Amino acid sequence: MLHQKIDHLLTNEWQHLIEIPTLQLSLLEELQKQVDVLELIVREENG
Repeated sequence: MLHQKIDHLLTNEWQHLIEIPTLQLSLLEELQKQVDVLELIVREENG
């Protein structure tokens, strides 16, 4: 019983660890979109 519980917890932890890079990538993509918008604004202001 304890062995099964530990296995379950480890599996669950691995799933969370796998989700982290996916979230990081999503955040980086969103940040890049914002940087792109700001670069356009700066270019327009500088002519």
